[in-house]
Amino acid sequence: MAREMVDHAILAFSMVAALLGVTMLAAGELFALGPLLVGVLGFAYLKAERNPLERWFRSHEDTVTDPQEDALTVLRERYARGDIDRPEFERRLDDLLQTETVEQAKEHHDETPVRERSK
Repeated sequence: MAREMVDHAILAFSMVAALLGVTMLAAGELFALGPLLVGVLGFAYLKAERNPLERWFRSHEDTVTDPQEDALTVLRERYARGDIDRPEFERRLDDLLQTETVEQAKEHHDETPVRERSK
């Protein structure tokens, strides 16, 4: 809300400065470049993205997830693409579900001997 009010004030000031500069330039005044420059800089400020990092952080706030959920998603995608077969998928899924973090899953995987799943 406050940012919008500031943007409107900058827009109004830039318009007045630009119009004053154009009027002074038409009258042959050399100092018309000052108000014209202020008007152009105000418009450029409004047009430019003032804080791209803020927009980036806002866009990624909702995408922050649990690392284990990310690992499960990657595992499901790899299985769906056919990168891994069903036994490998199930073994890795067991590793993930028996541990709390991705790091623990890696340790569990290294310690667990490869075994065939009973059906």
